Amino acid sequence: MAGAVAGAVIGAAQWVVLRRRIPLSALWAPGTAGGMAAGMALGSLLLGDDTATQPLLLRGLIVGATIGVAQATLLRGVLPAPTTWAAVVALGWPLGWAVSATMGLDLVPKWAVFGAYGALAFQLVTGLTLSCLLHRPVRVLVPAQARAANV
Repeated sequence: MAGAVAGAVIGAAQWVVLRRRIPLSALWAPGTAGGMAAGMALGSLLLGDDTATQPLLLRGLIVGATIGVAQATLLRGVLPAPTTWAAVVALGWPLGWAVSATMGLDLVPKWAVFGAYGALAFQLVTGLTLSCLLHRPVRVLVPAQARAANV
C-alpha cells in the first residue's frame, strides 16, 4: 500500500512538471504508482524488509526497475530512447538509497522512499538524463509514422 501511495504522489508531481516539456499521458501517476507498488511487493517478497546495505540497495534496484519499465512504456513515441530512461530510473533508486543511508537517514522506520539527499541525487541523475534525451535532434522526437508521412 505504501508503494502505491508514494508512487502516486511521486508520479503526480512528475506529471505536473514534465507535461510542460513533453506530451505526457495522464496515466503517468497511476503507472508510477503501480510500478512502485509492484516493485516494493516483489522486493519485500524476495529480500524481506532488512535495512542492511545490500538488501536495501537490491530492493531499490527492483523498485527502480519496475517504475522505470512502467514509465518507459508511457514514453514510447515521446522520447527517443525510453529504455535509457528505464535504466537510469532503475539505477537511480539504489543510488538514492545509498546517498540517504550515507547521509544518516534513520532506516529503522523502513521508509517507502529515500530522504531528501537521496531525492536530490536521484533528481540530478534523472534530470540530466531527461535533458540529454530532449536535446537530441527534433527529427528523432517525431514518431516514426509522422516521419514516414512527411517523406
